Amino acid sequence: MALYTAEGIVDQAMAMVGNTRIETWGLSQLNRILRRVYRSNDWPFLLKNDTSLATAASTAYTSYSSITDFWKPRLVQIQDSSSNLFTIEPIQGGLAKYFSDTSRLLTTGRPYKYVLDRANSYLRWADSIPTAVETINLTYQIDEDDEALTDTPKLVTHTKNGEMYLLWSLLRDMRLYLGEVNEAAIASKMASQLEDELLSERLEDTDALEPENRNDLYV
Repeated sequence: MALYTAEGIVDQAMAMVGNTRIETWGLSQLNRILRRVYRSNDWPFLLKNDTSLATAASTAYTSYSSITDFWKPRLVQIQDSSSNLFTIEPIQGGLAKYFSDTSRLLTTGRPYKYVLDRANSYLRWADSIPTAVETINLTYQIDEDDEALTDTPKLVTHTKNGEMYLLWSLLRDMRLYLGEVNEAAIASKMASQLEDELLSERLEDTDALEPENRNDLYV
């Protein structure tokens, strides 16, 4: 059976509530659900690696504004001219901790700590100001674009129960939108159960599409 596109999920939810005139609202709400679940958790199928950035001598930060699909870093490494990789760790306490450290600009050399400055699209070096240009090996989670009706969400294609989670979550929200509080509570319970299952298996990165050759079932 083919997996649902965004349109299929919205249509199924509309059919269940008996209202087929809220497709536009339904797609917008489906994208809100996807945005929340993507941004709040780690998903292997949303990870990318980039080596286009570099440190700059005497500069306490590196801009990542050129990476237009960036959401959050998962691993930051600096690569030297011999291809050795040095892992850079995030500081605890974020920007508040960074700016409260009055010694942050006094040390020079390769940094080993960073803090994310999302407002300015900076990786700020928290313990030392670089003295050389070195490649930044950045593994990050992308900020997935909103789905069009014809798209199939990655949460559907790359997880075991993402399809049903999205359907019941959207059904819950549609029930609330239509003022059906009791029915919404039932859908909410089902969506919560499916979300727990979804999150427990998310690091498996299992593709929901059936492989072409099913002989693997008997090997």
